[in-house]
Amino acid sequence: MAQKRSARVVLNRRAMDQVQLAIADGILEVGKAVVTVADPPDAAPYGEGLVTRGGTLVYDGQAKVGGWGEDGRQPPKPRAFGVSSGTINAAIGFGFPGRFQEFGTSKMAANPFFMRAFNAVWERRASIIRQAAAYRIARIRP
Repeated sequence: MAQKRSARVVLNRRAMDQVQLAIADGILEVGKAVVTVADPPDAAPYGEGLVTRGGTLVYDGQAKVGGWGEDGRQPPKPRAFGVSSGTINAAIGFGFPGRFQEFGTSKMAANPFFMRAFNAVWERRASIIRQAAAYRIARIRP
């Protein structure tokens, strides 16, 4: 004979989805903060837009639940960015030329800007997520 589950064990599926979306909203805000704090170098000969357009994408399983770009457009999903069901995945960063600034090349020294911004925001990630998720979590009904 199976035991009856306690009220604490029985989860409201709708509420669980809202909690996941609240966390995804929080992760999106962390991504926005990282991109906003980053100060990518973009020398005059290269022109505007090569490294200066950062953005973030958030997926809950296979579904895109958020996106943001500094230029007002959501960035496309990178080809190498794999998403798996049952997880929340985020892609945060700058376009392809940003890789050369961050890591350098055989002819150019590295000029890291992204990891500095990421580390600065990482310390306060919990408060950013809590603040962004509070609105959605406050409206969950049992």
